[in-house]
Amino acid sequence: HMAEYRNTDGSFGGFCSGSTCVNSDGAVDTEMVNPFSDFNSGNYHNQYGIFYVTDQHQMIKHQPLVGTQTYTCWDYTTQAACAGFGSSTHSNASNTYTIVQDAWNSNCFWSNADSRVIGAWEFSDGGNFAAAGGECNITYNAPTVTLTYDPQGGSGEPDDQTGDAASDVTVSTTEPTREGHTFTGWNTEADGSGTSYSGDDTYTLPDTGTDTLYAQWQPNPSNVELPSTGNSSTTEVFILAAAIGALLVLTLRRRTS
Repeated sequence: HMAEYRNTDGSFGGFCSGSTCVNSDGAVDTEMVNPFSDFNSGNYHNQYGIFYVTDQHQMIKHQPLVGTQTYTCWDYTTQAACAGFGSSTHSNASNTYTIVQDAWNSNCFWSNADSRVIGAWEFSDGGNFAAAGGECNITYNAPTVTLTYDPQGGSGEPDDQTGDAASDVTVSTTEPTREGHTFTGWNTEADGSGTSYSGDDTYTLPDTGTDTLYAQWQPNPSNVELPSTGNSSTTEVFILAAAIGALLVLTLRRRTS
């Protein structure tokens, strides 16, 4: 049998078997405290045994391929038996191959066995580990993810929407406003090159983190009137010039008299 060795600070320290330990440099190290030094692995200890270190740097020790197994726990941070885990002997999950920590609930451990008994066991219930009454309640809680709305220079955008990972939400019908622009919808890319969405469309939230929808805007036509090029403008300019000319003549006559 073989197990990863951890130093008291939790760092990797090498490997240990039933007879010796090898440090991280690959050399036999008699100073390493071997968790198997007082461990009875059963009749098949030379054939099988892989032991996994948990996030808490603890290891459940059991007797691979033995019908009635004794379960104990070793804590690398204290170099001693785990606190809160009572040694227990059960035949419920006979010939257990592996015991692995659950990925979401660190106090739960999964086991598989030759007898096809697959279970999840509560670490703190050491007296019933791998036996009826010691089952762990495994509930998967999907992570919460978010959809945000970026108004891109506008205002009055919808509030963020949250939900379970990979679940569907309805795109908000609230439309932002922006002076001189008309709102045309939402897009997964700020420049509009992604997927377009409108209010009431279905949007699938991401597996993790946050997604953003970006407001898309169309500039409004300008309200400035260009000067006319018709005959009326030409006539108006001619009349104005004539009036200025008459005013100049009148002024000169008065100065002469």
